[in-house]
Amino acid sequence: HRRATPRTLPAPVEEGVPDRVLTLRTAADTARLRGLLAQRAGPVVVAGAGLIGNETAGVLAAAGASVTVVDPARRPMARQVGATVADWIARTHRAVGVDLRLGTRI
Repeated sequence: HRRATPRTLPAPVEEGVPDRVLTLRTAADTARLRGLLAQRAGPVVVAGAGLIGNETAGVLAAAGASVTVVDPARRPMARQVGATVADWIARTHRAVGVDLRLGTRI
């Protein structure tokens, strides 16, 4: 059983703002994100349109957050689910206001 390792951003994160870039892999990470959003709402950028990124974007959008998803792929999760389902995921997110920036790198 292999555990996925989150990628880090290819650019330095501004000093003194550790709450601005989060890794989301565990229930504790999710609780931390919820706590931060409860303290101060604002736009959220999700790096990656994989399973976790898509689920996070959907939950945040349903909670009223302004969400942008950035992924270098042309379709979300196309390798895992194929073009038809990937297009449905994209339409579903866009229908609730998620800004998908596909084919884009951070």
